Amino acid sequence: MTTLRVPIAIEPVSIEKPGGEQVRLSIEHYRGYDLVDLRLWYVAKGGELRPSPKGVALPLARWPEFVQAVHTMDVRLSAAKQEALAE
Repeated sequence: MTTLRVPIAIEPVSIEKPGGEQVRLSIEHYRGYDLVDLRLWYVAKGGELRPSPKGVALPLARWPEFVQAVHTMDVRLSAAKQEALAE
């Protein structure tokens, strides 16, 4: 398990969706664990953004695996696009 020695504040990264929803990537500290959290946020009745249960949280120690998985998918997607253009 990886925990940060000092609490840090890293601003989340968000992707806007129609209707005001966001897909948000953040670093969270929860019950003694440092987590990478990828979660759907929605607009509540009062107009406030709130986290939904739709998402995934991984231990911060798995961040390198997550980054590698995203990179691998990016490479595969680029190859698939090139194949489609060649047809």
